[in-house]
Amino acid sequence: MKKRNWFWGIFFIAAAVLLIAGNFWDFAYISVWTFVLTILLLAALLKSIRKKNISGVIFAVAFLCMIYAKPLGIANLSPWTILAAALLLSIGVSFLYHPGKKEEYHHMVTDHDFKEIETVDENTMHFDITFGSGIKYINTDDFRGAKAECSFGGMKLYFDNALMQAEQAVLEVDLTFAGLEIYLPKEWELVNRTSAVFGGVKVENRHQGDCGHQLVLTGDVVFGGVTVIYV
Repeated sequence: MKKRNWFWGIFFIAAAVLLIAGNFWDFAYISVWTFVLTILLLAALLKSIRKKNISGVIFAVAFLCMIYAKPLGIANLSPWTILAAALLLSIGVSFLYHPGKKEEYHHMVTDHDFKEIETVDENTMHFDITFGSGIKYINTDDFRGAKAECSFGGMKLYFDNALMQAEQAVLEVDLTFAGLEIYLPKEWELVNRTSAVFGGVKVENRHQGDCGHQLVLTGDVVFGGVTVIYV
């Protein structure tokens, strides 16, 4: 599925599923926001399955169970009970299943808040967070491009110690119910080419000077926000 088509792809698939399910269950109580949230949770679920993120899968299913507790016949379970069960299940499965880590994730440290803190010196890189938060320090002397994916979480990218040898580099983002903070050197010019659905990009402490380097920001922002801070 193409990156810019995933939202509408999931939208129409979810619409088809709910249309058929409506013949068996009473969905009259579902609001537009519930429908949209369902689509986004399904998208997060599919992404977590593709990335082998067990915690993401479990919590996406847990939130869907909370939304559709009545037709599923589990209305007697409180949201806190469902979330607690999801947390325990996630911890239990983590002891039994350890998916392989990608090579670009290294020098990893995890603090007591389960926040990922990573220092990267690759030329190109890929960051992915679902139902969590993370801080990435990019210290490469030849930054060429990166992709940042975040669903139901937050991410901070620090480029203040990075150098760009070429005239242009690309940062592709894929945000769903997420926030992203990008810290850039004041010499880099930002070119915003993102596509936003109930989201946007905000720039603080504008670019100064002209050193001939551009960071092109592309990708999709759905129910999220990007804040670019020049330091």
